[in-house]
Amino acid sequence: MTTRQRRHAAISVSGLRSQAALLTFGEALEARLASADVRLVRAKGASGVFTANVASDAELTRALADVPGFDVLSSVHPSGRDASLTLAEVVAREASSSPWAVLDAAPTSTPTPLRPGEPVAITLSAHPLGSFRQVGDFRDAVRELPGVRGVTVVRFYRGSLQLRVDYDDSLPLAERLRSLEGFLAGTVTEEDARAIDMAIGG
Repeated sequence: MTTRQRRHAAISVSGLRSQAALLTFGEALEARLASADVRLVRAKGASGVFTANVASDAELTRALADVPGFDVLSSVHPSGRDASLTLAEVVAREASSSPWAVLDAAPTSTPTPLRPGEPVAITLSAHPLGSFRQVGDFRDAVRELPGVRGVTVVRFYRGSLQLRVDYDDSLPLAERLRSLEGFLAGTVTEEDARAIDMAIGG
């Protein structure tokens, strides 16, 4: 018995009004494509690029036609020299009943000072996270920490999440993360003043 080879798909999503909605879209798509290993490889504000491994273009077309909580217009077509890659251009809107119909604005500027009491943009890498739901929960927990002025998802790939955190507090962010509600910090390593690596659990 032969196993059918799956196709690599790149899914470009725009039209959403918040990053929370982008993560929820990823979670819903993950549920529709249960065995497709859906990943968010690039995020910029409320737009992003997901990848997945699908059985066929038709499977992806069917999944995008019915993403719970979203109205979707999509164009799916093969690409690459041997047509082995699937490209999908997606314009999504939160359905009127969606809880993400409220704006979730990303930071509009990049703080640069490093002096205590002034905002600084910190790259936070966290792992492992197993789903888009966990990504959303983690992002929300970080957002609630004292001194956090903004949180933006940069990417989520192979269980590793990268966030940009705008932080303004005299207590280092690494210290705050060691007692992050709902997430047991295994190790928190402050690589430098602008980069933190957090291993969750064990």
